[in-house]
Amino acid sequence: MTRVRLDHAHARALLRGMIRIRRFEEKCYELYTREKISGFLHLHDGEEAVAVGVAAALTPQDRMVSTYREHGHALARGLDLTAALAEMFGKATGCSGGRGGSMHLFDAATNLYGGNAIVGGGLPLAVGLALGDRMQGQGRVTTCFFGEGAVAEGEFHESMNLAALWHLPVLFVLENNLYAMGSAVARVQANTDFVPRAASYGMPAESVDGNDVVAVDAAARRLAEEARAGHGPRFLECRTYRTRAHSMFDAEKYRNKTEVAEWRQHSPIVRFQSWPLDNGLMHQAEVDAIEAEVEADLAQAVAACEQAPWEPVETLNRHVVAETRPAPPEPPPHDSPVDSTYRDCCRAAIADALRRDERVFMMGEDIGAYGGCYAVSLGLLQDFGPDRIRDTPLSEAGFTGAGIGAALAGLRPIVEIQPGRLPCPYPRPAGDGPRHAGRRPRHAVDGAAGPRPGDHPGTCHALQPGGADRGQCGAGRHRPRRDPPPGPGCDADRLVACAVDGAGGRRNPGPPGDRGRGDRPAQPAPAG
Repeated sequence: MTRVRLDHAHARALLRGMIRIRRFEEKCYELYTREKISGFLHLHDGEEAVAVGVAAALTPQDRMVSTYREHGHALARGLDLTAALAEMFGKATGCSGGRGGSMHLFDAATNLYGGNAIVGGGLPLAVGLALGDRMQGQGRVTTCFFGEGAVAEGEFHESMNLAALWHLPVLFVLENNLYAMGSAVARVQANTDFVPRAASYGMPAESVDGNDVVAVDAAARRLAEEARAGHGPRFLECRTYRTRAHSMFDAEKYRNKTEVAEWRQHSPIVRFQSWPLDNGLMHQAEVDAIEAEVEADLAQAVAACEQAPWEPVETLNRHVVAETRPAPPEPPPHDSPVDSTYRDCCRAAIADALRRDERVFMMGEDIGAYGGCYAVSLGLLQDFGPDRIRDTPLSEAGFTGAGIGAALAGLRPIVEIQPGRLPCPYPRPAGDGPRHAGRRPRHAVDGAAGPRPGDHPGTCHALQPGGADRGQCGAGRHRPRRDPPPGPGCDADRLVACAVDGAGGRRNPGPPGDRGRGDRPAQPAPAG
Protein backbone atom coordinates (compact mmCIF):
# COMPACT_ATOMS: atom_id res chain seq x y z
CA MET A 1 0.00 0.00 0.00
CA THR A 2 1.35 3.44 -0.96
CA ARG A 3 1.66 5.89 1.92
CA VAL A 4 2.07 9.63 1.66
CA ARG A 5 4.97 11.02 3.65
CA LEU A 6 3.52 14.12 5.25
CA ASP A 7 6.65 16.00 6.20
CA HIS A 8 6.66 19.78 6.47
CA ALA A 9 7.51 20.38 2.79
CA HIS A 10 4.77 18.11 1.46
CA ALA A 11 2.12 19.39 3.86
CA ARG A 12 2.99 22.96 2.94
CA ALA A 13 2.87 22.17 -0.78
CA LEU A 14 -0.58 20.57 -0.50
CA LEU A 15 -2.00 23.45 1.51
CA ARG A 16 -0.42 26.13 -0.67
CA GLY A 17 -1.70 24.41 -3.81
CA MET A 18 -5.28 24.39 -2.56
CA ILE A 19 -5.15 27.98 -1.28
CA ARG A 20 -3.69 29.11 -4.59
CA ILE A 21 -6.56 27.54 -6.53
CA ARG A 22 -9.23 28.90 -4.19
CA ARG A 23 -7.92 32.47 -4.30
CA PHE A 24 -7.49 32.30 -8.07
CA GLU A 25 -11.11 31.25 -8.47
CA GLU A 26 -12.31 33.98 -6.12
CA LYS A 27 -10.36 36.52 -8.14
CA CYS A 28 -11.86 35.20 -11.38
CA TYR A 29 -15.34 35.56 -9.88
CA GLU A 30 -14.58 39.15 -8.92
CA LEU A 31 -13.10 39.99 -12.33
CA TYR A 32 -16.09 38.44 -14.10
CA THR A 33 -18.49 40.70 -12.19
CA ARG A 34 -16.31 43.65 -13.26
CA GLU A 35 -16.59 42.46 -16.90
CA LYS A 36 -12.85 41.89 -17.20
CA ILE A 37 -13.59 38.23 -17.96
CA SER A 38 -16.41 37.24 -20.30
CA GLY A 39 -17.89 34.12 -21.80
CA PHE A 40 -18.38 30.94 -19.80
CA LEU A 41 -16.73 30.54 -16.42
CA HIS A 42 -16.91 27.30 -14.41
CA LEU A 43 -15.23 27.61 -11.01
CA HIS A 44 -13.49 24.84 -9.07
CA ASP A 45 -14.28 26.02 -5.53
CA GLY A 46 -14.66 23.13 -3.11
CA GLU A 47 -12.89 20.58 -5.31
CA GLU A 48 -9.29 21.69 -4.76
CA ALA A 49 -8.21 18.48 -3.01
CA VAL A 50 -8.88 16.43 -6.14
CA ALA A 51 -6.68 18.60 -8.35
CA VAL A 52 -3.86 19.00 -5.85
CA GLY A 53 -3.91 15.41 -4.60
CA VAL A 54 -3.83 13.85 -8.06
CA ALA A 55 -1.23 16.29 -9.41
CA ALA A 56 1.05 15.48 -6.48
CA ALA A 57 1.08 11.84 -7.59
CA LEU A 58 2.27 12.57 -11.15
CA THR A 59 5.70 13.07 -12.68
CA PRO A 60 6.53 16.05 -14.93
CA GLN A 61 6.52 13.70 -17.95
CA ASP A 62 2.98 12.45 -17.30
CA ARG A 63 0.08 13.86 -19.28
CA MET A 64 -3.14 15.44 -18.04
CA VAL A 65 -6.50 15.81 -19.81
CA SER A 66 -9.25 17.81 -18.14
CA THR A 67 -12.78 19.19 -18.45
CA TYR A 68 -14.20 22.69 -18.85
CA ARG A 69 -13.87 23.09 -15.04
CA GLU A 70 -10.10 22.83 -15.30
CA HIS A 71 -8.57 25.92 -13.66
CA GLY A 72 -7.67 23.96 -10.53
CA HIS A 73 -6.21 21.08 -12.50
CA ALA A 74 -4.11 23.45 -14.61
CA LEU A 75 -2.72 25.36 -11.65
CA ALA A 76 -2.01 22.16 -9.71
CA ARG A 77 -0.21 20.81 -12.76
CA GLY A 78 2.12 23.81 -12.69
CA LEU A 79 0.60 26.25 -15.17
CA ASP A 80 1.87 29.76 -14.59
CA LEU A 81 -0.75 31.78 -12.72
CA THR A 82 -0.36 34.88 -14.90
CA ALA A 83 -0.63 32.83 -18.10
CA ALA A 84 -3.83 31.22 -16.79
CA LEU A 85 -5.39 34.54 -15.82
CA ALA A 86 -4.38 36.18 -19.10
CA GLU A 87 -6.27 33.41 -20.88
CA MET A 88 -9.35 34.33 -18.86
CA PHE A 89 -8.91 37.91 -20.06
CA GLY A 90 -8.57 36.67 -23.65
CA LYS A 91 -5.15 38.30 -23.96
CA ALA A 92 -2.38 37.19 -26.30
CA THR A 93 -0.14 36.35 -23.33
CA GLY A 94 -2.56 33.67 -22.14
CA CYS A 95 -1.51 30.04 -22.12
CA SER A 96 -3.71 29.49 -25.19
CA GLY A 97 -2.92 32.83 -26.76
CA GLY A 98 -6.29 34.23 -25.65
CA ARG A 99 -8.04 31.92 -28.08
CA GLY A 100 -9.31 29.33 -25.62
CA GLY A 101 -10.64 31.22 -22.65
CA SER A 102 -11.80 29.60 -19.44
CA MET A 103 -12.69 26.20 -20.91
CA HIS A 104 -9.59 25.64 -23.03
CA LEU A 105 -6.40 25.95 -21.01
CA PHE A 106 -3.49 24.23 -22.76
CA ASP A 107 0.15 24.14 -21.77
CA ALA A 108 2.64 22.06 -23.72
CA ALA A 109 5.39 22.66 -21.14
CA THR A 110 3.42 20.87 -18.41
CA ASN A 111 1.76 18.30 -20.73
CA LEU A 112 -1.68 19.78 -20.09
CA TYR A 113 -4.05 18.87 -22.94
CA GLY A 114 -7.10 20.92 -22.02
CA GLY A 115 -9.65 22.09 -21.04
CA ASN A 116 -12.29 20.22 -23.14
CA ALA A 117 -15.71 21.83 -23.45
CA ILE A 118 -17.44 18.70 -24.78
CA VAL A 119 -18.72 16.60 -21.86
CA GLY A 120 -16.73 13.38 -21.95
CA GLY A 121 -14.69 14.63 -24.89
CA GLY A 122 -11.38 14.29 -23.07
CA LEU A 123 -11.82 10.57 -22.42
CA PRO A 124 -11.01 9.26 -25.95
CA LEU A 125 -8.22 11.83 -26.22
CA ALA A 126 -6.61 10.42 -23.06
CA VAL A 127 -6.90 6.89 -24.43
CA GLY A 128 -5.09 7.97 -27.59
CA LEU A 129 -2.33 9.78 -25.71
CA ALA A 130 -1.74 6.66 -23.59
CA LEU A 131 -1.82 4.46 -26.68
CA GLY A 132 0.78 6.65 -28.38
CA ASP A 133 3.04 6.55 -25.34
CA ARG A 134 2.75 2.80 -24.95
CA MET A 135 3.47 2.12 -28.62
CA GLN A 136 6.57 4.31 -28.38
CA GLY A 137 7.78 2.72 -25.15
CA GLN A 138 7.30 5.83 -23.02
CA GLY A 139 6.87 5.35 -19.27
CA ARG A 140 4.18 7.97 -18.98
CA VAL A 141 0.77 7.88 -17.36
CA THR A 142 -2.12 9.92 -18.77
CA THR A 143 -4.54 11.21 -16.16
CA CYS A 144 -8.02 12.08 -17.35
CA PHE A 145 -10.44 14.11 -15.20
CA PHE A 146 -14.16 13.99 -15.91
CA GLY A 147 -17.38 14.58 -14.01
CA GLU A 148 -20.23 12.26 -13.08
CA GLY A 149 -22.29 13.73 -15.93
CA ALA A 150 -19.82 12.24 -18.42
CA VAL A 151 -20.46 8.74 -17.04
CA ALA A 152 -23.77 8.77 -18.92
CA GLU A 153 -22.02 9.57 -22.22
CA GLY A 154 -21.12 6.92 -24.75
CA GLU A 155 -17.51 8.10 -24.79
CA PHE A 156 -17.14 6.96 -21.19
CA HIS A 157 -17.95 3.36 -22.01
CA GLU A 158 -16.07 3.38 -25.30
CA SER A 159 -12.96 4.78 -23.64
CA MET A 160 -13.10 2.41 -20.66
CA ASN A 161 -13.35 -0.52 -23.02
CA LEU A 162 -10.51 0.56 -25.32
CA ALA A 163 -8.18 1.38 -22.42
CA ALA A 164 -8.82 -2.00 -20.81
CA LEU A 165 -8.71 -3.88 -24.12
CA TRP A 166 -5.31 -2.41 -25.01
CA HIS A 167 -3.97 -2.38 -21.45
CA LEU A 168 -3.16 1.33 -21.54
CA PRO A 169 -1.53 3.45 -18.81
CA VAL A 170 -4.51 5.71 -18.08
CA LEU A 171 -5.63 6.94 -14.67
CA PHE A 172 -9.32 7.82 -15.01
CA VAL A 173 -10.32 10.29 -12.28
CA LEU A 174 -14.06 10.76 -11.77
CA GLU A 175 -14.58 14.07 -10.00
CA ASN A 176 -18.03 13.40 -8.58
CA ASN A 177 -19.35 16.72 -7.26
CA LEU A 178 -22.89 15.31 -7.01
CA TYR A 179 -24.43 17.58 -9.68
CA ALA A 180 -24.31 17.24 -13.45
CA MET A 181 -24.92 20.92 -14.11
CA GLY A 182 -28.22 21.29 -12.24
CA SER A 183 -29.23 17.64 -12.01
CA ALA A 184 -28.48 15.77 -8.80
CA VAL A 185 -26.91 12.39 -9.50
CA ALA A 186 -29.77 10.50 -7.86
CA ARG A 187 -32.28 12.17 -10.20
CA VAL A 188 -30.62 11.04 -13.40
CA GLN A 189 -28.67 7.86 -12.59
CA ALA A 190 -30.36 4.55 -11.84
CA ASN A 191 -27.25 3.46 -9.92
CA THR A 192 -25.08 6.11 -8.27
CA ASP A 193 -22.30 3.65 -7.42
CA PHE A 194 -19.90 4.28 -10.29
CA VAL A 195 -17.01 2.07 -9.15
CA PRO A 196 -18.62 -1.22 -10.32
CA ARG A 197 -19.36 0.42 -13.65
CA ALA A 198 -15.66 0.94 -14.30
CA ALA A 199 -14.70 -2.37 -12.72
CA SER A 200 -17.00 -4.16 -15.17
CA TYR A 201 -14.39 -3.44 -17.84
CA GLY A 202 -11.82 -5.42 -15.89
CA MET A 203 -9.86 -2.53 -14.40
CA PRO A 204 -9.23 -1.95 -10.69
CA ALA A 205 -11.55 0.80 -9.48
CA GLU A 206 -12.02 2.47 -6.14
CA SER A 207 -13.63 5.45 -4.47
CA VAL A 208 -12.11 7.97 -2.06
CA ASP A 209 -13.18 11.02 -0.07
CA GLY A 210 -12.44 13.77 -2.58
CA ASN A 211 -12.30 16.45 0.11
CA ASP A 212 -9.41 14.69 1.87
CA VAL A 213 -6.29 15.76 -0.04
CA VAL A 214 -4.08 13.18 1.68
CA ALA A 215 -6.45 10.33 0.81
CA VAL A 216 -6.61 11.50 -2.81
CA ASP A 217 -2.81 11.81 -2.97
CA ALA A 218 -2.26 8.32 -1.56
CA ALA A 219 -4.82 6.63 -3.82
CA ALA A 220 -3.74 8.47 -6.96
CA ARG A 221 -0.06 7.77 -6.25
CA ARG A 222 -0.64 4.04 -5.86
CA LEU A 223 -2.90 3.73 -8.91
CA ALA A 224 -0.59 5.82 -11.11
CA GLU A 225 2.37 3.62 -10.12
CA GLU A 226 0.41 0.50 -11.06
CA ALA A 227 -0.56 1.96 -14.45
CA ARG A 228 3.03 3.08 -15.07
CA ALA A 229 4.28 -0.42 -14.26
CA GLY A 230 2.28 -1.81 -17.17
CA HIS A 231 -0.71 -3.19 -15.26
CA GLY A 232 -3.27 -1.37 -17.38
CA PRO A 233 -5.76 1.44 -16.67
CA ARG A 234 -7.01 2.42 -13.24
CA PHE A 235 -10.16 4.23 -12.09
CA LEU A 236 -10.49 6.56 -9.11
CA GLU A 237 -13.73 8.20 -8.02
CA CYS A 238 -13.24 11.30 -5.86
CA ARG A 239 -16.45 12.21 -4.02
CA THR A 240 -16.53 15.96 -3.57
CA TYR A 241 -18.81 19.00 -3.91
CA ARG A 242 -18.67 22.26 -5.81
CA THR A 243 -19.54 25.14 -3.50
CA ARG A 244 -20.19 27.64 -6.29
CA ALA A 245 -22.73 27.60 -9.08
CA HIS A 246 -22.24 25.43 -12.16
CA SER A 247 -21.33 28.56 -14.12
CA MET A 248 -21.76 32.29 -13.80
CA PHE A 249 -25.15 31.98 -15.53
CA ASP A 250 -26.48 29.47 -13.01
CA ALA A 251 -29.18 30.72 -10.60
CA GLU A 252 -28.80 27.54 -8.46
CA LYS A 253 -32.52 26.91 -8.11
CA TYR A 254 -31.91 23.18 -7.83
CA ARG A 255 -30.26 23.29 -4.35
CA ASN A 256 -30.66 25.34 -1.19
CA LYS A 257 -28.16 27.57 0.59
CA THR A 258 -28.15 25.42 3.71
CA GLU A 259 -26.78 22.47 1.77
CA VAL A 260 -23.98 24.59 0.31
CA ALA A 261 -23.15 26.11 3.71
CA GLU A 262 -22.84 22.67 5.28
CA TRP A 263 -20.42 21.51 2.60
CA ARG A 264 -18.36 24.69 2.97
CA GLN A 265 -17.70 23.74 6.58
CA HIS A 266 -16.07 20.54 5.30
CA SER A 267 -14.24 21.98 2.31
CA PRO A 268 -10.75 20.60 1.57
CA ILE A 269 -8.85 23.63 2.87
CA VAL A 270 -10.79 23.79 6.14
CA ARG A 271 -10.33 20.06 6.72
CA PHE A 272 -6.63 19.90 5.95
CA GLN A 273 -5.37 23.18 7.35
CA SER A 274 -6.10 22.24 10.96
CA TRP A 275 -4.08 19.02 10.73
CA PRO A 276 -0.55 20.47 10.23
CA LEU A 277 -1.37 23.18 12.77
CA ASP A 278 -2.57 20.71 15.41
CA ASN A 279 0.41 18.39 14.80
CA GLY A 280 3.08 21.06 14.86
CA LEU A 281 4.09 20.72 11.20
CA MET A 282 3.12 24.33 10.51
CA HIS A 283 2.29 27.46 12.46
CA GLN A 284 -0.42 30.00 11.77
CA ALA A 285 2.19 32.58 10.80
CA GLU A 286 3.32 30.32 7.96
CA VAL A 287 -0.26 29.89 6.76
CA ASP A 288 -0.70 33.66 6.84
CA ALA A 289 2.52 34.02 4.83
CA ILE A 290 1.17 31.64 2.18
CA GLU A 291 -2.03 33.67 1.93
CA ALA A 292 -0.05 36.90 1.58
CA GLU A 293 2.24 35.37 -1.06
CA VAL A 294 -0.70 34.13 -3.14
CA GLU A 295 -2.47 37.47 -2.80
CA ALA A 296 0.63 39.30 -4.01
CA ASP A 297 1.02 36.90 -6.95
CA LEU A 298 -2.60 37.49 -7.95
CA ALA A 299 -2.26 41.27 -7.71
CA GLN A 300 0.80 41.13 -9.93
CA ALA A 301 -0.97 38.82 -12.38
CA VAL A 302 -4.01 41.11 -12.62
CA ALA A 303 -1.79 44.12 -13.29
CA ALA A 304 0.10 42.23 -15.98
CA CYS A 305 -3.12 41.06 -17.64
CA GLU A 306 -4.57 44.57 -17.65
CA GLN A 307 -1.53 45.76 -19.64
CA ALA A 308 -1.17 42.67 -21.85
CA PRO A 309 -1.91 43.04 -25.57
CA TRP A 310 -4.75 41.48 -27.52
CA GLU A 311 -3.84 39.20 -30.38
CA PRO A 312 -3.29 41.28 -33.54
CA VAL A 313 -6.08 41.01 -36.07
CA GLU A 314 -3.51 40.10 -38.71
CA THR A 315 -2.69 36.79 -36.98
CA LEU A 316 -6.20 35.62 -36.12
CA ASN A 317 -6.17 33.08 -38.96
CA ARG A 318 -2.89 31.54 -37.86
CA HIS A 319 -3.20 27.78 -37.23
CA VAL A 320 -6.76 27.71 -38.53
CA VAL A 321 -5.31 25.80 -41.47
CA ALA A 322 -1.76 24.65 -42.11
CA GLU A 323 0.23 27.62 -43.38
CA THR A 324 2.70 25.57 -45.41
CA ARG A 325 2.82 22.04 -46.70
CA PRO A 326 5.85 20.25 -48.12
CA ALA A 327 5.87 19.72 -51.85
CA PRO A 328 5.32 16.12 -52.93
CA PRO A 329 8.31 14.30 -54.41
CA GLU A 330 8.47 13.57 -58.09
CA PRO A 331 6.71 10.27 -58.89
CA PRO A 332 8.97 7.42 -60.02
CA PRO A 333 8.86 6.56 -63.75
CA HIS A 334 6.91 3.53 -64.97
CA ASP A 335 7.85 1.43 -67.95
CA SER A 336 4.33 0.25 -68.62
CA PRO A 337 0.78 0.85 -67.43
CA VAL A 338 -0.31 -0.84 -64.22
CA ASP A 339 -3.76 -2.41 -64.20
CA SER A 340 -5.27 -1.82 -60.77
CA THR A 341 -8.42 -0.86 -58.91
CA TYR A 342 -9.02 2.15 -56.73
CA ARG A 343 -9.29 -0.14 -53.70
CA ASP A 344 -5.95 -1.76 -54.46
CA CYS A 345 -4.37 1.66 -54.83
CA CYS A 346 -5.67 2.64 -51.40
CA ARG A 347 -4.29 -0.55 -49.90
CA ALA A 348 -0.93 -0.09 -51.58
CA ALA A 349 -0.69 3.52 -50.41
CA ILE A 350 -1.48 2.56 -46.81
CA ALA A 351 1.01 -0.31 -46.90
CA ASP A 352 3.64 2.03 -48.33
CA ALA A 353 3.03 4.51 -45.48
CA LEU A 354 3.31 1.72 -42.91
CA ARG A 355 6.61 0.54 -44.39
CA ARG A 356 8.13 4.00 -44.64
CA ASP A 357 7.27 5.27 -41.17
CA GLU A 358 7.08 3.22 -37.98
CA ARG A 359 4.88 5.92 -36.45
CA VAL A 360 2.07 5.05 -38.86
CA PHE A 361 -0.57 2.59 -37.71
CA MET A 362 -4.17 1.90 -38.65
CA MET A 363 -7.25 1.26 -36.56
CA GLY A 364 -10.95 0.87 -37.20
CA GLU A 365 -13.86 -1.51 -37.35
CA ASP A 366 -13.16 -4.87 -39.00
CA ILE A 367 -9.90 -3.73 -40.59
CA GLY A 368 -7.75 -6.61 -39.30
CA ALA A 369 -9.00 -10.18 -39.31
CA TYR A 370 -11.94 -9.30 -41.58
CA GLY A 371 -9.74 -7.36 -43.97
CA GLY A 372 -11.86 -4.22 -43.95
CA CYS A 373 -15.52 -3.75 -44.76
CA TYR A 374 -14.49 -2.88 -48.33
CA ALA A 375 -11.31 -5.01 -48.30
CA VAL A 376 -9.12 -1.89 -48.30
CA SER A 377 -6.98 -3.35 -45.50
CA LEU A 378 -7.07 -6.97 -46.66
CA GLY A 379 -3.77 -8.69 -45.81
CA LEU A 380 -2.31 -5.79 -43.81
CA LEU A 381 -2.77 -7.59 -40.49
CA GLN A 382 -0.60 -10.46 -41.70
CA ASP A 383 2.05 -8.07 -43.01
CA PHE A 384 2.25 -5.61 -40.10
CA GLY A 385 0.77 -7.36 -37.07
CA PRO A 386 -1.99 -6.49 -34.59
CA ASP A 387 -0.11 -3.63 -32.92
CA ARG A 388 -0.16 -1.57 -36.12
CA ILE A 389 -3.39 -2.91 -37.62
CA ARG A 390 -5.83 -2.54 -34.74
CA ASP A 391 -9.35 -3.91 -34.80
CA THR A 392 -11.73 -1.75 -32.78
CA PRO A 393 -15.27 -2.25 -31.51
CA LEU A 394 -18.14 -0.29 -33.01
CA SER A 395 -17.27 2.87 -31.10
CA GLU A 396 -16.56 5.64 -33.59
CA ALA A 397 -16.28 8.47 -31.06
CA GLY A 398 -13.92 6.43 -28.92
CA PHE A 399 -11.40 5.34 -31.51
CA THR A 400 -11.61 8.51 -33.60
CA GLY A 401 -10.83 10.59 -30.52
CA ALA A 402 -8.12 8.09 -29.64
CA GLY A 403 -6.62 8.64 -33.07
CA ILE A 404 -6.38 12.35 -32.35
CA GLY A 405 -4.74 11.63 -29.00
CA ALA A 406 -2.23 9.26 -30.57
CA ALA A 407 -1.42 11.93 -33.14
CA LEU A 408 -0.75 14.45 -30.38
CA ALA A 409 1.55 11.88 -28.78
CA GLY A 410 3.66 11.83 -31.94
CA LEU A 411 2.23 8.93 -33.95
CA ARG A 412 0.58 9.06 -37.37
CA PRO A 413 -2.65 7.09 -37.14
CA ILE A 414 -4.90 6.19 -40.02
CA VAL A 415 -8.44 5.80 -38.65
CA GLU A 416 -11.02 4.05 -40.81
CA ILE A 417 -14.73 4.55 -40.23
CA GLN A 418 -17.48 2.67 -42.03
CA PRO A 419 -19.75 5.41 -43.40
CA GLY A 420 -21.76 3.07 -45.58
CA ARG A 421 -23.84 1.86 -42.64
CA LEU A 422 -24.38 5.34 -41.21
CA PRO A 423 -26.77 8.08 -42.36
CA CYS A 424 -24.19 10.69 -43.38
CA PRO A 425 -20.78 10.70 -45.07
CA TYR A 426 -19.04 12.08 -41.98
CA PRO A 427 -20.64 10.16 -39.13
CA ARG A 428 -21.98 12.27 -36.27
CA PRO A 429 -20.78 9.82 -33.59
CA ALA A 430 -17.21 10.39 -34.73
CA GLY A 431 -17.60 14.10 -35.39
CA ASP A 432 -16.86 15.68 -32.02
CA GLY A 433 -13.41 14.15 -31.71
CA PRO A 434 -11.95 15.45 -35.00
CA ARG A 435 -13.87 18.74 -34.96
CA HIS A 436 -12.78 19.77 -31.48
CA ALA A 437 -9.80 17.71 -30.33
CA GLY A 438 -8.15 17.66 -33.75
CA ARG A 439 -8.13 21.36 -34.52
CA ARG A 440 -8.03 22.94 -31.09
CA PRO A 441 -4.55 22.29 -29.65
CA ARG A 442 -2.53 23.82 -32.48
CA HIS A 443 -4.99 26.65 -33.00
CA ALA A 444 -5.12 27.50 -29.30
CA VAL A 445 -1.44 27.60 -28.44
CA ASP A 446 0.26 28.88 -31.58
CA GLY A 447 1.22 25.37 -32.58
CA ALA A 448 2.98 24.47 -29.34
CA ALA A 449 0.61 21.67 -28.32
CA GLY A 450 0.21 20.29 -31.81
CA PRO A 451 2.61 19.14 -34.49
CA ARG A 452 3.96 21.71 -36.89
CA PRO A 453 2.88 21.99 -40.53
CA GLY A 454 4.88 19.56 -42.61
CA ASP A 455 5.45 17.22 -39.67
CA HIS A 456 2.01 16.56 -38.33
CA PRO A 457 0.22 13.29 -37.63
CA GLY A 458 -2.98 12.70 -39.51
CA THR A 459 -5.96 10.45 -39.52
CA CYS A 460 -7.87 9.23 -42.55
CA HIS A 461 -11.48 8.12 -42.41
CA ALA A 462 -13.16 5.40 -44.41
CA LEU A 463 -12.86 4.80 -48.13
CA GLN A 464 -15.93 3.48 -49.93
CA PRO A 465 -15.27 1.39 -53.04
CA GLY A 466 -16.54 3.32 -56.03
CA GLY A 467 -18.13 5.96 -53.81
CA ALA A 468 -14.77 7.43 -52.83
CA ASP A 469 -16.08 9.02 -49.64
CA ARG A 470 -12.87 10.02 -48.02
CA GLY A 471 -11.24 12.74 -46.02
CA GLN A 472 -8.41 13.64 -43.77
CA CYS A 473 -8.30 14.88 -40.24
CA GLY A 474 -5.31 15.81 -38.16
CA ALA A 475 -3.99 18.45 -35.83
CA GLY A 476 -5.34 21.60 -37.38
CA ARG A 477 -6.61 20.27 -40.74
CA HIS A 478 -9.35 17.71 -41.08
CA ARG A 479 -12.27 18.77 -43.25
CA PRO A 480 -13.68 15.71 -45.05
CA ARG A 481 -13.70 15.66 -48.83
CA ARG A 482 -16.08 13.94 -51.22
CA ASP A 483 -14.99 13.26 -54.79
CA PRO A 484 -16.89 11.73 -57.73
CA PRO A 485 -16.54 7.96 -58.21
CA PRO A 486 -14.45 6.09 -58.88
CA GLY A 487 -11.57 8.57 -58.74
CA PRO A 488 -8.10 8.04 -60.19
CA GLY A 489 -5.76 5.67 -58.42
CA CYS A 490 -3.20 8.39 -57.89
CA ASP A 491 -5.83 10.25 -55.84
CA ALA A 492 -5.88 7.35 -53.38
CA ASP A 493 -2.14 7.63 -53.00
CA ARG A 494 -2.26 11.40 -52.57
CA LEU A 495 -5.11 11.15 -50.08
CA VAL A 496 -3.19 8.83 -47.75
CA ALA A 497 0.04 10.80 -48.12
CA CYS A 498 -1.79 14.07 -47.50
CA ALA A 499 -3.36 12.74 -44.31
CA VAL A 500 -0.21 11.06 -43.01
CA ASP A 501 2.56 13.32 -44.27
CA GLY A 502 0.87 16.64 -44.94
CA ALA A 503 2.04 16.44 -48.55
CA GLY A 504 0.99 15.09 -51.90
CA GLY A 505 1.44 11.53 -53.10
CA ARG A 506 4.49 9.38 -52.44
CA ARG A 507 3.74 6.79 -55.04
CA ASN A 508 2.47 6.72 -58.60
CA PRO A 509 0.15 3.85 -59.52
CA GLY A 510 0.95 4.19 -63.19
CA PRO A 511 1.02 6.37 -66.30
CA PRO A 512 -2.09 7.46 -68.21
CA GLY A 513 -3.96 4.48 -69.53
CA ASP A 514 -3.97 2.71 -66.18
CA ARG A 515 -7.50 1.87 -65.06
CA GLY A 516 -6.41 2.64 -61.51
CA ARG A 517 -5.75 6.24 -62.55
CA GLY A 518 -9.36 6.60 -63.47
CA ASP A 519 -9.17 6.77 -67.27
CA ARG A 520 -12.64 5.74 -68.38
CA PRO A 521 -14.99 6.38 -71.28
CA ALA A 522 -16.53 9.81 -71.39
CA GLN A 523 -19.93 10.00 -69.73
CA PRO A 524 -22.87 11.09 -71.87
CA ALA A 525 -24.17 14.58 -71.29
CA PRO A 526 -27.29 14.72 -69.10
CA ALA A 527 -30.56 14.88 -70.99
CA GLY A 528 -32.11 18.31 -71.30
